[in-house]
Formats: sequence, C-alpha cells, structure tokens
Amino acid sequence: MRSRLLSFAAILGIGVALCSCSSTEPRQAATGEVPAAVPPSAAPAEPGSAPATPSVAAEVPADKALVTVYRKKRIVGLALHTSVYVDGVEVTELENGAYIRLAIAPGPHVLYADEEEDAIKTDLEAGKAYFFRMELVPGLWKGNGVLKPVDEETGASEFKEWNLKLTKEIRNPEMVVRDPSKP
Repeated sequence: MRSRLLSFAAILGIGVALCSCSSTEPRQAATGEVPAAVPPSAAPAEPGSAPATPSVAAEVPADKALVTVYRKKRIVGLALHTSVYVDGVEVTELENGAYIRLAIAPGPHVLYADEEEDAIKTDLEAGKAYFFRMELVPGLWKGNGVLKPVDEETGASEFKEWNLKLTKEIRNPEMVVRDPSKP
C-alpha cells in the first residue's frame, strides 16, 4: 500500500512539473533576423479615439527605441521566471503576468530569453516602439522563455488587455522606462 502511494505521488509530481513547463505554442527555431519595425495595420483610427498606447515620444527620449517585453498571466508555468537579455546582459527576470519597457540606443541588438540559441537579431530605430511576447516552451527539467516579435498594434492591444504589472526582478534599472499609468 505504501509503495503504491509513493508511486502515485511521484507520478503526480512529475505530471505537475511537466504541465507547469508546457506551452500551447509550438517551439520554433530562431529565425535570426527581425525586421526593423513591424508596422501597425493601415486602418485609420476613428476620429476622436485615443491611441491604444501613449506615443513613444512621451515615454522615451527621441534618441532611443522603446522595447516592451511582456508575458501573459497563466496558470501554466506560474512559478517559472524567465530572464530577458539584451546584447548578452541580463536585464530582468520576467514573472507571470508582468512586463518590462526598455529604452535602448538605436542600432543592431540581440535579444533573447533564457537560451542564447533562441536569440533575435534586430536593428532598432530611434523613436519607434517594439513589442516582444514571452512564450513558454517545455524543457527537460524546466521550461524556458522564448521572445516572439509582434507588430505594434497586436502588442499594444495584448498589453492593454492582459492588465500586466511591472516586473519586480529588474537587474539594470537604468534601461527601464516607467509607465506612469501602470503600477
């Protein structure tokens, strides 16, 4: 009886560990290059409507690019904190349901989360906004994050809809852009 109970507990523990590190998104190989900016849809805004996010100029100096990395709050991978790297330097650990906004100098940069093999090379332009969604992928012992570039319209929409909070684990606060409308 005791050995059956221990076997059941071990199987349950393994199942929970595997489920917490899984993702509904298939893992894709790193493509290497990302276009400078993915333009938002060409549909005109309704007269009198407010933009989905404040203008980039209001949030970041004109000589920098605004990079937003965000992660949806989900039960899957709840305890997993994923690191965000810019040019090989860890900027933050992104917990579940959190975001980070960074002011980065224009030019070529390499961004990745957890695994350098999944790095994205991008050429940032001053005064432009870039969005990267953190996706979780399963791993042998634990899952890890992979950054997926999204267009500005999708990123701004998901960012607003998901009601994210600023991450707590900031390693390089001098790069962080604080959004006064978010806690």
